[in-house]
Amino acid sequence: RPYELRDNGSNQTIQQPGLFALYARWAKDIACPTDAVPVTAVLSDIDFAVHKAHTSPRGPVHLNLQFRENLAPDAGPVRDQPGSSSEWDARCLDAGSMARWEAGTEPLASYGCSVAAVSSLPTDMLQTLERARRGLIVVGNLTSKEDAAAVAWLAAAMSWPVMADVQSGLRVDPGPYGFVNVEAFDQLLLSGASALGGRGVRPQ
Repeated sequence: RPYELRDNGSNQTIQQPGLFALYARWAKDIACPTDAVPVTAVLSDIDFAVHKAHTSPRGPVHLNLQFRENLAPDAGPVRDQPGSSSEWDARCLDAGSMARWEAGTEPLASYGCSVAAVSSLPTDMLQTLERARRGLIVVGNLTSKEDAAAVAWLAAAMSWPVMADVQSGLRVDPGPYGFVNVEAFDQLLLSGASALGGRGVRPQ
């Protein structure tokens, strides 16, 4: 439902943005089709949603698409809104970037993860990590953004959970890579023995 029909008692309208809360890897409330917002902006949002869905840890994303004419088969005037139309301006659809996108097979926007941050890891450490079947990354105090980026990249690449100290900076900002952050792990450890990976872990 469009934004102008929210919070005013309109029929069949619920608060859809944020409906899935933290269960979604990423969510976006996309505005109604309008010539004021280029079609390329919508396509780039879709590309970013696909990127988030396939970036570790993989998971669902939520795109909330607003429509003034719900599932209308043909574009045209919007009911009860004189002068409004659900039809796109041809100039918006015929942009050069749109033509290249329609003629090609690649997404309009590409989002990748740089591996430069991990290049400084020692060779023997990388070889050990390659042989590991499972793991847990415990992060203490980090003093630079480069170190934080290296840890985040490694956790995402290995798909290992992270126990990040508050001074690491990774609790608040996981960066662009995405990884599983074990929340409140300090309280978990202080509560006594904890089952992690099938083995007991104690605060000591």
